[in-house]
Amino acid sequence: MGFTILFLVAWLLVVIALTMNKKLTLAENTFVFLLILVLNINWSWIAFEEMNLVGISQQPLQNTAFLINRSITIPVVILIAMNLMRRARSIGSQLLTAVLSVVLLEAITATARYYGIVKFIRWNYGYDVVYYLVLLAIAYLLLSAFDRAGERGVQRT
Repeated sequence: MGFTILFLVAWLLVVIALTMNKKLTLAENTFVFLLILVLNINWSWIAFEEMNLVGISQQPLQNTAFLINRSITIPVVILIAMNLMRRARSIGSQLLTAVLSVVLLEAITATARYYGIVKFIRWNYGYDVVYYLVLLAIAYLLLSAFDRAGERGVQRT
């Protein structure tokens, strides 16, 4: 059941990301998605496999649900959040978008934990919140740097 729910959530998020009115360009969307994908895969390898902070189910279908969550759901949620934050007109709207995306990611984590896809060993939801906020901050800051680099490149030519 956990696989079904996480697969449905991932599918819905991908559909939302593809059909929403994007504020970011294709290059910026690709940059954000790949950045978060690489960071998330590396962090999950360190936290789950090397430090044993979180356990992963060894059942094939549940392990696949974990991989879908790690490789699709989390990067797509951050991507949607970056597009919405770019569209927001005030800092309050941007912060609300960030908070709501963290709440959504925590709900997905709680679902994965409920169905036995992941098991917290030396980890808790508070660490998850900090991790997701750091991912959002990294994406926001590096996207701003990506924009500035693009603007400088265009001005020089």
